[in-house]
Amino acid sequence: MSDEVLTEDETVGPSDDFLARLAQEERFARQTDATLALLFAAPPSRYFSDAIIARTRGLVRSLARQLSEAERETDNSSNSTAPSVGRISRYLENNEALLRHCHALSLEYTLLLRLQKTRGADPILPPVIRDCLSDDKESTASLAMRFVASQGQFLQSLERMHLPLSQLPADILHEVLRDWRNSGSPQNGAAMTASEAQIRNAYDERNSRTALLERLATIVTDTGDEIFPLEKSGLSLFVSLLSDALKQEREEIVRLLDLSQASRLSLALHAVGKKRTAALADLAYLSDEHAEAAWSGEIDQVEARTLYFAEARHGS
Repeated sequence: MSDEVLTEDETVGPSDDFLARLAQEERFARQTDATLALLFAAPPSRYFSDAIIARTRGLVRSLARQLSEAERETDNSSNSTAPSVGRISRYLENNEALLRHCHALSLEYTLLLRLQKTRGADPILPPVIRDCLSDDKESTASLAMRFVASQGQFLQSLERMHLPLSQLPADILHEVLRDWRNSGSPQNGAAMTASEAQIRNAYDERNSRTALLERLATIVTDTGDEIFPLEKSGLSLFVSLLSDALKQEREEIVRLLDLSQASRLSLALHAVGKKRTAALADLAYLSDEHAEAAWSGEIDQVEARTLYFAEARHGS
């Protein structure tokens, strides 16, 4: 038996156990969107907590409520037939892109609170954001201040199971407005058109929390070549940094942070150049179970990227 010790830069192939867990997680990831849709017509799946599903449903209903109120405000007729909140909700609940987005927000909110409780993490002012607030560049400090306000509003809104229409990505807002129109009566067409125009005129995606995070992600840099540690960047910015590095949607990255996806997350961290020690620190920061479950074998960055994106293409 050789006593040779591998250095951090020397690698061997992934173990059979790691590949088996990865395959299992791939199967789960491919079923997630279909499962989300089924959850609104059946009892909650064991893969999702009751609290997260309830919050996801609450966010969808809050959008329906805003749309119903907007229509009533512009409808001056005495015989209004504006669709009920329940009717609009049923239409929106059939939109997989919207469910995916609301589910990711619920997961992010839950993880932020969990890290606050288990690690003492500040969900609004992690170290990187504090550094940005005191940055010599006024534009960086101003952007950080706007994010702090937006993140605080995000936490308050999610606690109330509320999602402002103004915080939706543009493509999802377009789909939501389409579904809303489909839920209504043709005789309410004028009121809905007026309401939609007001919503679109007030909408500015550049001021959304996600857009602010994306801009912060392009500004902040580390002293080395790696993405900031999770503990330093905070979960929300970490998600945007990883999203930018992997060129994947934030929803996809948030899902990686669940314990059920620990092996895929470790692969993603490898794919963006994280060394073993740094990646394990991020995994352990999420939970001790992450670090114990995820790592098996050594993979270099090229192999990790190949394996990760092959899995992503297979899962799409």
